[in-house]
Amino acid sequence: MQQGRPAGISRVWLSLLNELSKSSIADKVILLNRGVNEYDQNSFESDSLYLQNIIDKNGGGLFLSTYYTYPENSPCSIILHDFTPEAMSLDLNHPEWRAKQKAIQKCSTLFSVSEATKNDFSKYYPEQVLKDITVIPNSTSAQFVPPSIWEKII
Repeated sequence: MQQGRPAGISRVWLSLLNELSKSSIADKVILLNRGVNEYDQNSFESDSLYLQNIIDKNGGGLFLSTYYTYPENSPCSIILHDFTPEAMSLDLNHPEWRAKQKAIQKCSTLFSVSEATKNDFSKYYPEQVLKDITVIPNSTSAQFVPPSIWEKII
């Protein structure tokens, strides 16, 4: 969805995948590159069957969504970035926000980028508050370091 113009969420995932590639479970991770089967938010319901089929063929376990996609039956988790559509009273019947609602309903665990987002989740999805939710704040890349004494002088 963000090809050619990487925005916040895709940058978060690039960093996460970079760190995951260095972890002890890197060889157990299967990445799905949709290629010609690019995600279409208008058909998110059938997309869940597509994802389930891939998981079934590859013996997958937990599905971790990069946005609001989910498999039909396998355990899944999503990262909650914000609740802007809900807070701004946008039309939540739009396919993108219906997909978000369905993903929240389907997932077994959630990750939140902040305590504020976790609190917003409780506010906007009170029927889901018993789900396991872990706050893992976003942070800066390792390429950002404090300036040296010489850089401060200049």
